[in-house]
Amino acid sequence: MKKKLKILIVSPEIAPFSKTNNIAEVNASYPKRLKDIGHDVRIITPQYRSVNERKYTLRDVIRLKDIDVPIGSDVLKINVKSSFLPDSKVQVYFIDYKPYFFREGLYRDSDTNEAYSDNDKRFILFSKSVMETLKKLQWQPDVIHCNEWQTGLIPFLIKYKYKKDTFFQHVSTLFTIRDFTHQGKFNSQCISLLGIEEAADLKDKFFNNETFNFLKAGMYTADCVNTTSNKYIKQLEANATYKEFFKSRKDKINHIKDQIDYNVWSSVQDPYIPENFNVEELENKEKNKKILLEKFNLKSDNAVPLFSVISYFIDEFGITLIKESIETLLKMNMHLIIITSRDDEYYDFFNKLKKKYKNRIGIQDYYEVSLEHMVVAGSDIMLLPIRYDSTGLSSVYSLLYGTIPVVYDSGESIENISQYDSKKKIGNGFIFDDFSKESLVSCVKNVLDTYKNKEVWQNVIRNAMTVDYTKQETIKGYEKLYNKCIKKVY
Repeated sequence: MKKKLKILIVSPEIAPFSKTNNIAEVNASYPKRLKDIGHDVRIITPQYRSVNERKYTLRDVIRLKDIDVPIGSDVLKINVKSSFLPDSKVQVYFIDYKPYFFREGLYRDSDTNEAYSDNDKRFILFSKSVMETLKKLQWQPDVIHCNEWQTGLIPFLIKYKYKKDTFFQHVSTLFTIRDFTHQGKFNSQCISLLGIEEAADLKDKFFNNETFNFLKAGMYTADCVNTTSNKYIKQLEANATYKEFFKSRKDKINHIKDQIDYNVWSSVQDPYIPENFNVEELENKEKNKKILLEKFNLKSDNAVPLFSVISYFIDEFGITLIKESIETLLKMNMHLIIITSRDDEYYDFFNKLKKKYKNRIGIQDYYEVSLEHMVVAGSDIMLLPIRYDSTGLSSVYSLLYGTIPVVYDSGESIENISQYDSKKKIGNGFIFDDFSKESLVSCVKNVLDTYKNKEVWQNVIRNAMTVDYTKQETIKGYEKLYNKCIKKVY
């Protein structure tokens, strides 16, 4: 019989409580499956303002009130509240410190789109709060599974701050990195907030040009490291910006693909879309398209394909390429909806474009879960020209709703996508292999030609919606990796 493990998942966001990107849903999905097969799984995450306490029944925990957390020369008092992941028995603990987490945005100021200047202090507090909460609970996990740069200090703290604390003597750490774009780089003075002396090996490993890197700290000190895509890492290894990350741990990085949560992404039962549908009820997909076009004051016309972009306004997600190509694309026969977080430079550009093509383009400059689902369900084509893609989840979400992805040949984007071939009637998407305006425009022209033939286009949709995108090996992979981590601390 397999040993049942005690597993703590630490994530900067967890759906449905908080979300800015796909990691929130992923980190809410696999804990449920681990719980279902008998492991003791718990989650710790910040309590942001966006967390609806009444809806999700957050409760005070008496022994987790007024916990002292030393930050530099100060001692801050936090509270911890508790709830459960919906439709599960996975307990979630929320770190409640309102001066740091009770803000409009999770990591960025929603008015300026600038990262909060005190993000270092916020996530130092969060990381140390995780450690102190565990001690108050007297619950010793076999492994702490940390996710993204915001949690990179937890393995670091166990190695340098809590190494003599017997409570953490046999606690191992796994650090999952899905995005190397955001690394958590801060002024090196933030190290003083951790209560750790600046040892020589600290400077050699973690300091660079007077900056301290949270992601690098986690990567170098965790017992095991994993990413969700081998292809993604190989791309990054060829990029001078990221090479240093792979010098010491290149052969130690594990790869486990993220898994789709079919309870969240399902055209048949999605509560966020006006009309549910399946591959045999595509007329309901057209109804969703009509409602979506009306929401953005665009003319409803099934002869005109609806393209959508749901993305951050950053170059890794292809926004520069879209900016270069968009006027050429809009001169073709299409409608376009863009959903993004606000960025002053690009917002002005697209807003001017909206005025020029007011009957062709719709823009919303903030993220909303319900609208994301509506756009995925109601669009015909999803533009996903992502330069580096670590998960490929966005393309799969689109495929599940019969919304055909246009993707760059990168990372995990094409793991589940094959180029549509009209002669053989195979394939479920459209791929361009040169990251350039010319290649993207050429690919879109091919899409438009295919869309004109309704029978052919419905064949593409059927191909997209009838594939099983489940990755059953994900949970077994994590079980194996957790046991690997545990062996390293004994």
